Amino acid sequence: ENQIDLPYYVFYAEQDVGLFIPKGKVLDDEMQWWLTSFEGYIFKKTNGKELDNEQKTALAYFLKSERINKSERYTIALTPDNNHFSVIAQLEKWGLIYKLADSPQLYPIYVVDRTLTNFDFIKELRGIFGGSYDDLKPEYKEILNVIFHFNNFGKTINTPSASQVGNFLFFKKYKNVYSVEEYNEFKRKIRRLVNNITSRGLLIQLDKGTKSRYVINNEFGRTKSLFD
Repeated sequence: ENQIDLPYYVFYAEQDVGLFIPKGKVLDDEMQWWLTSFEGYIFKKTNGKELDNEQKTALAYFLKSERINKSERYTIALTPDNNHFSVIAQLEKWGLIYKLADSPQLYPIYVVDRTLTNFDFIKELRGIFGGSYDDLKPEYKEILNVIFHFNNFGKTINTPSASQVGNFLFFKKYKNVYSVEEYNEFKRKIRRLVNNITSRGLLIQLDKGTKSRYVINNEFGRTKSLFD
């Protein structure tokens, strides 16, 4: 019911197991922004059908499970026999999840469509900006990465505003808002950086004003010096 975050087990010894039940939600702000950032891609996979909350929560569970299992923290596998048959079947039919080839037949292990796990578009951005991309500071690269992401995989906000870029990066880094002051300062910083990038010609600003949105400038001169 999305009342807690992803529970996991830690094995300390053969007879010593710890269960951790984090507060929060499986479908939290970070996961909501993750799904929004791929909304256009998902829309094509589902043939125009919107995901309901149960389907979104299941996808978030699968993605978080993959992440947490890599650090030797183990989660309960969602399977067709533990009250998620219809959700899993539909997500698999759409190709948003798939069974691992070597998973047990009775208890299949599902993973998320690999496109949905890709947050790194360095190759594509380097192809647009050339070698000059490598001279950018990491914070500028992060912003360009997010805007490229939304431009190519988003739907309703495939041309994101500076505020939406800030939200995506904030929740990716911090997961939750623990300090409103810290949150607002982070958003202001991102807006300044977006304005800087735009003035340098890397981004194109649409609907100038309070509702400005941004797209990658695919015609950027590759020989131009970006930053001192």
